[in-house]
Amino acid sequence: MLKLNLVAITLIWWCPNIVHAYGAVANPQTHLLYKGCSTYNASNLSSFFANINGTFSRVRDQVSNHRKHFATADEARGEVLTYTMFQCRNYLSRIDCLVCFNTATTQIRRNCSAANHATVIYDGCYLRYDRGKFYNESTEPGNGVSCGNMSAKGSGFREAGKQVLMDLQTATPKIKGFYAATKTQVDDGSAIYAVAQCVETATESDCLKCMTVGYHNLQSCLPKTEGRAYDAGCFMRYSTTPFFADNQTIDITPYLNQVANPLLSEGCSSYNVSNLRSFFANINGTFSRLREQISNESKHFFIDEAKGEVMTYTMFQCRNYLSMNDCLACFNTATTQIRNCSAANGARAVYEDCFLRYESAKFYDQTTDPGNGVLCGNTSLNTSNFRLAGQQVLMDLQTATPKIQGFYAATKTQVDGVGAIYGVAQCVETAAENDCLKCMQVGYDNLQSCFPNTDGTAYDAGCFMRYSTTPFFADNQIIDITLYLDQVGKPQTHLLKKRCNRGTYEASNLSSFFANINETFSILKAQISVENKHFGVADKAMGGVMTYAMFQCRNYLSQNNCLACFNTASTLIRNCSAANGATVIYDGCFLRYDSEKFYNETTESGNDVSCGNKSANYTGFKAAGQQVLMDLQTVTPKIKGFYAATKTQVADDSAIYAVAQCVETVTESDCLKCMSVGYNKLQSCLPNTEGIAYDAGCFMRYSTTPFFADNQTIDITSYLKQGRTTINSLPLILDE
Repeated sequence: MLKLNLVAITLIWWCPNIVHAYGAVANPQTHLLYKGCSTYNASNLSSFFANINGTFSRVRDQVSNHRKHFATADEARGEVLTYTMFQCRNYLSRIDCLVCFNTATTQIRRNCSAANHATVIYDGCYLRYDRGKFYNESTEPGNGVSCGNMSAKGSGFREAGKQVLMDLQTATPKIKGFYAATKTQVDDGSAIYAVAQCVETATESDCLKCMTVGYHNLQSCLPKTEGRAYDAGCFMRYSTTPFFADNQTIDITPYLNQVANPLLSEGCSSYNVSNLRSFFANINGTFSRLREQISNESKHFFIDEAKGEVMTYTMFQCRNYLSMNDCLACFNTATTQIRNCSAANGARAVYEDCFLRYESAKFYDQTTDPGNGVLCGNTSLNTSNFRLAGQQVLMDLQTATPKIQGFYAATKTQVDGVGAIYGVAQCVETAAENDCLKCMQVGYDNLQSCFPNTDGTAYDAGCFMRYSTTPFFADNQIIDITLYLDQVGKPQTHLLKKRCNRGTYEASNLSSFFANINETFSILKAQISVENKHFGVADKAMGGVMTYAMFQCRNYLSQNNCLACFNTASTLIRNCSAANGATVIYDGCFLRYDSEKFYNETTESGNDVSCGNKSANYTGFKAAGQQVLMDLQTVTPKIKGFYAATKTQVADDSAIYAVAQCVETVTESDCLKCMSVGYNKLQSCLPNTEGIAYDAGCFMRYSTTPFFADNQTIDITSYLKQGRTTINSLPLILDE
């Protein structure tokens, strides 16, 4: 008799979306992206499998019982070490994360068996084990990309997608846990869902490097509607199909707008390249190499060249106060912007935070060109001390920046009733010091139009200046520039005299007066900066108002320091407001303006002397000093340009440095009269080791401390050849 055996068959049906008892929709996202197994097997299989089981069990516990999305575990048995890492996307539920983990462990056991290291990557998670510690690894040659097969219909999708990925690249390394999820509306009515994630054991800079690789890999997917990039320590994905809930997005704007970065200027050449294929290959190559340098080197200035049928030279610079992450983000923004120039054989994009330029001809030494510009804020602070303080900040930056290695300076200056003024100046590092100075001068002049606004930015082909009462860099990023303002060869802006005439202009003439002052000072400044002069005069007539101006700096000053002294003088003399005449005299220079012509004046009742407070130890110092001054009095009027500088050894092995100078518009006899007054004034200083005499048209100084270089002395013996006058034979010439 046939006996029937009933067999119970259990059918298991798997659906990617399982509805749990509590109503949540499960989607562990176990689409496999990558599987990699070592070709080498573990030597001690029993210990190896025990380690694998142990680490997987501990990771599962962290996911299941501690609700973690990232976990590591390691075990050692015998001589076998095993390190394991697991990560799932933060938008997954605990159950989905656990399902993805179980799928990964099954996959990695089945396919890699006894391999001593292995990796599996899914849409929803990542699992890796290895015999060596790898927790800080982020990118490796096995990185890859997976693109969808459907292209977006909207023409703006590619650019929108680039921006989404760029923002993720910028923000993710800054966010605690290295995870970001965004939803961005696109003009065609669709939305881009995007996620980026780094392993939590990486550093911020390593996460950024990995994000950068992922960002570039995903460029090959756009304008496809979906793309995934994966690496040893990070993951990026975008799609127009939602793969996480709208309420799981993260607001990343605080990580993008820590410092505003508006576009200041952009320009495209009107000429296109002839060989587009070579050109685009060059652009892509130089941009890629620059990006790699920014990611891997702690620098803020970079150049690159691509040769072949088409030559392409590229330069990028970001402000030194930016982190590497922010510098790279600005570079990515600039590259996207500059590609709008398409096939132009030259282009530039200037932002507050960075500058990018490429050309078909070498331009690395260029600093200023007609494209320079200025952007002023829209908030005013109408106090006289703010304008003057701001001008001094910019003046100091102009003076110091060309002297500092790397051509970069950042300062914070406290101002009564204002708070603080933050200032930054920067030149491209391929410029010469003198070219940096010229660019700084243009920036300084352009920024005068911004005052009394509380913010101003000047930009040029090879330099940048900015001031603001709002902090745009951290206080610990300030650079002490006093060393570059107060050294031998300094501008020598120790104030000796300031005088404002009692006469003033009527209110109706003030506009003409101030216009005259601005114009004459501008002419004088050009004579210093362009013609490299140490003496200049200028006059201007407007609206019935005449203004005459004169400036002179000591011949031993460099062009840079002469200009710095002029800027200091022009700022201070404006304190005289509407006075119809004023004078300021410093160690290093002299500036005067008046409503009447005064170019031939040399001595006046306001002449004076300033003596040091230290006496020389040598008993013969007074006689030696008198002889030095007597020689200068004798020769200076005879020398073309009315200038002399000497160094004289004295018996105590010290030396007396001495200078005499007359304004170049006087006669020889008037120069002599002025020298005589100065000589007599300085007798009251000796035997002190330092003394300065100043007058309307001349200046004398001596000191045992060098205030010019030894190679800047002038041989005056030929002017004394008719016989030196000694102190015993010299008649005393009284002050007039």
